[in-house]
Amino acid sequence: MDDVEIQKLLSEATAVDDLGQNEDFNKSWEVNTAMIPAANPSDGFNVGMTSKAIEEQRRIQKATEEARSNEERQMVQKTSDLVRIMLVFQGDEAKLVQKVLGKSQAEKLMELCRRELEENPQLYEA
Repeated sequence: MDDVEIQKLLSEATAVDDLGQNEDFNKSWEVNTAMIPAANPSDGFNVGMTSKAIEEQRRIQKATEEARSNEERQMVQKTSDLVRIMLVFQGDEAKLVQKVLGKSQAEKLMELCRRELEENPQLYEA
């Protein structure tokens, strides 16, 4: 095997390929949901996405799975324009936010932002 072939193999190898196919090792790649918001129903986190954000997330996931190299996967991530916002409220604030946003938090927040922009466009002109 010459240097060109070796470089090609190295550039196409994934982390699992590099580190082996040991079953015990592969388990370490499983996601630990303990610190992921909304992964545990009793943790008090609510995660919401607009329908456009869900579509974009699915597109990214599919493109990432189809990518053949780390560079391609990184390019997929860079082309995304998803914005993630984490807000934390406590006590009466939390109750108010839950009451106003309801079960469709992201959609309701988007609606409130659009309404604000329509009512006060001069405040948001660049």
